[in-house]
Amino acid sequence: MTATDDAFTRNIARWKAEQQTPWAQLKYRLVVGNLNKHLASPPQRILDAGGGNGVDALQLARAGYHVTLVDSSAAMLDEARQAFSAAGLATRCTVYQ
Repeated sequence: MTATDDAFTRNIARWKAEQQTPWAQLKYRLVVGNLNKHLASPPQRILDAGGGNGVDALQLARAGYHVTLVDSSAAMLDEARQAFSAAGLATRCTVYQ
């Protein structure tokens, strides 16, 4: 485990709580909205580098894209896998640490 990975592991609950705030929710909607202006229609493949627990990637997968999610934190990637599985979208996401 790297120092960075350890920091994410220790703070994952705080990060997830932050993602639920109204400002963070607005940011995620804006990111996906802006990306949609530039992306070809699905199905396409998208690389989400530094994608953490997959919040952006999950929205893209719901839209029909296949997302390759890369992050340095094993704990964050475990969260992403769980979110994709719970949403029934596990086949639309490939995860690499």
